[in-house]
Amino acid sequence: MFHVLVTDDQPNARKLLETVLRRNGYEVYTAENGLAALQAMEEHHIDIILLDIMMPGMDGYEFTRELRENGDNTPILMITARQLKLYPVKRTPERVTFDLTSRVNGQ
Repeated sequence: MFHVLVTDDQPNARKLLETVLRRNGYEVYTAENGLAALQAMEEHHIDIILLDIMMPGMDGYEFTRELRENGDNTPILMITARQLKLYPVKRTPERVTFDLTSRVNGQ
């Protein structure tokens, strides 16, 4: 089974992604911020991370930097509710797999 870690500070976004992924046969773990995601990475085998960029505490960029500095190359799909034209995604040297703008909660 494919293991996905969904990390987003918005409970509705986490629940939506978790529900869709589980219905499609994925094993899903969730975290509300970067620190919780790092803990989940220690506790579970994760095949891919769906990662919000803007979160309180440890944001998506800090999480990615920490993960890569520790030698973990798990693929990351960064998601954001911000429109990229208005808020350009900061390009990171940490080898983020892909950036995606989400439309959760009608945003």
